[in-house]
Amino acid sequence: MRYLIHPTNRVWGLIKRFYDAYLSNVDERVGIQLRILDPQSYLPSHILNHILSCSMTKGILPQINKEKQDIDNDEKKPSIAVLITTLTRGYYDEIRTMYWENPTMTGEVVAVHQPSFEEHQKSDDINHDTKALVEIYLLSLTDRLITSAYSTFGYVAQGLGGLRPWILNTKMNWTNTDQKCERGSSMEPCFHNPPYFDCEKRLPADPGALLPHFKPCEDTPSGTKLIFISVEMEKSVSGPPSFNGQNYTQWVVRMSAYMKGQNLWAAVSQTAEPAAPQNATPNQERNHLEDVARYRALDVIFTAKHVFARIMDCTTAKQAWDKIAEHFQESFTCF
Repeated sequence: MRYLIHPTNRVWGLIKRFYDAYLSNVDERVGIQLRILDPQSYLPSHILNHILSCSMTKGILPQINKEKQDIDNDEKKPSIAVLITTLTRGYYDEIRTMYWENPTMTGEVVAVHQPSFEEHQKSDDINHDTKALVEIYLLSLTDRLITSAYSTFGYVAQGLGGLRPWILNTKMNWTNTDQKCERGSSMEPCFHNPPYFDCEKRLPADPGALLPHFKPCEDTPSGTKLIFISVEMEKSVSGPPSFNGQNYTQWVVRMSAYMKGQNLWAAVSQTAEPAAPQNATPNQERNHLEDVARYRALDVIFTAKHVFARIMDCTTAKQAWDKIAEHFQESFTCF
C-alpha cells in the first residue's frame, strides 16, 4: 500500500517532525484511532470506558495505581507513547490526565499525544485532508493499534503498517458494556459490500464458504476480508465440498479452490493416462508422483455423489471435470 500512496514533501515534513518529537525515542508506540459515526447518540463516558477496557484488559496499555503516590527512584522506566487520532480532544484530555495524575502498576512512563483537533469532518478541505493523511501514516508507525469498527481510516493505517488491530465497538453500539474489542484476523481491510456469489438464488453468499482465504469481517459480519492461513490451519481445513445436484455454481468455485490448495489442479487440465513406473529412475519417480496426484484429483471429484453415475467411467480428473461442466454450466449461467 505504501507504493500506492505517495505523500507530498509537506505531508512528509509533518509526519517526520511529529514522529521525531513525540514517538521516536520511546520503547513502545500505541495507536488509538477513534471514529464515532453517531456521536450524538452516546455519552463520551461510554466510549471512554470501551477504550480503556480494551487497552487495559488486552495488555496494550498499563493499569494505573491510584493507591500508590510515592516517588520511585531515578532509574530509567520503560516509556510508552500513545497516539490518539480523532476529531475531538475530550478522550485525549481524559487519558493524558489519567496517566499524569496516577503512576502505572508496572512502572511505565506514559505520554499521550494527539496531532490535531479538527472537531468536525471537513469535506474538500485540503488542510483537513492533509492532517488526516498525516495521522494515518503516524498510526501505521505504531507498534500496536486499536481501531474503530467500520472505519476506512483505520483500515488504511493497519494496511500501511502491516498491523493486526484490536477493533473497538464491533457490535456498533457503544452503550453495550458486554462487548469486548476483538483482534483482527489480518491486516487487510474489510470489504463492506462483497459481490454476490450465488447466481441462482440472487442472494449474498458467504465468501469464506466458497474461497479458503476469506472470512466475515469482525466489525461488519456482512462484509468479507482476506486472511492468512498458515500450514497448520490448512491441515485443519475440511474436506472437499459436497455437490447435491443443485449447487453447481458454488461447488465448482469451492472445488477448484480446494484442489488448487491441495496441489491437484494440474491434473484437471491434463488428459494423459497415469502410468506406473518400473525400476523407476528419478525422473520416473517424479512422474509417478504426478500420476498419483491425478488419481487423487479424480478421487476428489468422485465425491460428488449426485453425479457419480455420470462420471464413473472417466479415467482422468479432466474428463470428469469437463463432463460435469458440460451438463451443469448451461443451467447455471449468470446473467
